[in-house]
Amino acid sequence: MEHFKELLNTESNGKEQVDQNIEASAQEQCTEEPNIQEVREVIKEMRNNKAPGRDNICAEFVKYGGDKLIQLMYELIKDV
Repeated sequence: MEHFKELLNTESNGKEQVDQNIEASAQEQCTEEPNIQEVREVIKEMRNNKAPGRDNICAEFVKYGGDKLIQLMYELIKDV
């Protein structure tokens, strides 16, 4: 997040330059593919008893979906 703040606070030639800087930074940061353990940890850290989002899927459904769901989520994230 600090990196994005730094990009926004630098002198630039307008909005287009800022947009290009942010896009380049995001591409640099997103080059590593996540591993399944990272996906498992993020799912485990999801908070219970929160309202579902627009997809109507509660965190508890994902957390208790088991290894099969974790594997499917991992494959989806890799594809994205």
